[in-house]
Amino acid sequence: MVETARGVSRVDEITLSSPRVRRIAFGAGDFTVDLGIDLTSDGVEIHYARSRIAVASRSAGIDGPIDTVYMEVTNVQGLEADTRRAKQIGFQGKLVIHPDRIPQLHRVFSPTLDEVQEAREIIQAYEEAVSRGVGAIKVRGKLVDYPIVNRARRVMELGNPRLG
Repeated sequence: MVETARGVSRVDEITLSSPRVRRIAFGAGDFTVDLGIDLTSDGVEIHYARSRIAVASRSAGIDGPIDTVYMEVTNVQGLEADTRRAKQIGFQGKLVIHPDRIPQLHRVFSPTLDEVQEAREIIQAYEEAVSRGVGAIKVRGKLVDYPIVNRARRVMELGNPRLG
């Protein structure tokens, strides 16, 4: 759990310190106290720390990090927006104060039906293209090459797409 300025500044060392380190979690409450700043509902003050942790995790080849608790326990829309911001930069989960918030997190972190369908289309089209010796194609108007196919495969691995 990375919760201090020192932890964020040394997160590369932490992620590489042992093969037993499989994932990092971020604690923004203690982090902002350490910096002497306020933790706001939009989280702009923790964006750098989140980004550093996400990049260090990927660079070390460990699982995507788990984001901090959203402190405004009654702000349902704020929790969802904050969770989307964390997901957008590479977090794969979020700590919660109460289990009532778990369904919201599942909605954000689980692929939508359209994302699953698009992933299927990408994988199928790419495999057909590779069999013809083509390495880059277009699906739904977007460039698709090997990294995009890998992302599509990760979407499929998540399973249990949300239903609406």
